[in-house]
Amino acid sequence: MNKEIWKDIKSYEGIYQVSDKGNVKTLRGRKRLLKLHIKTDGYHRVSLCVNYKVKYCQVHVLVWNAFGNKRKINGYEIDHINAIKNDNRIENLQLITHSENIKKNHRERPLDTNKYLSNKKLKGCFSMTEAAKLYGCSKQYISNLIFMKRLPAYRVGGRFLIESSEVEKLLEKKNANRKLKQISK
Repeated sequence: MNKEIWKDIKSYEGIYQVSDKGNVKTLRGRKRLLKLHIKTDGYHRVSLCVNYKVKYCQVHVLVWNAFGNKRKINGYEIDHINAIKNDNRIENLQLITHSENIKKNHRERPLDTNKYLSNKKLKGCFSMTEAAKLYGCSKQYISNLIFMKRLPAYRVGGRFLIESSEVEKLLEKKNANRKLKQISK
């Protein structure tokens, strides 16, 4: 297994470091990994603090700035090759133009399930359409649950994959609420 390589974060030398695996740690006090926060757009970010001033930084940008083989220039964006926004390993990042990024993200790509089955989190997952058919609800209902953060989902190749156990839990709650409403009438 490859050893994690750490480098200082620019403007935070000797205070914070980022690894090639997408982890961020502090060198002050108890040396520890920082908690990664997930933004509403799905990207991980961390809060870095110096002299009581907090700056929120996207982790993939920190990784690219420390380990990328090209300097980020205007008109170019850092892209996640496998389209998984929380996979911030340097080998999963590339520099592409904005138009290339738009085309890549909106292109309909068939899901290569064998490629993603090694990730334990994605086993037993299915698409929004499959979830709606399987559980007898609309695709819009599943979509709303994902975007309201009530249903965890993984975005892979422009599609959302949902764990079956999560949908089952949510629909059990929905059915229990219906029964309670009927009883209270």
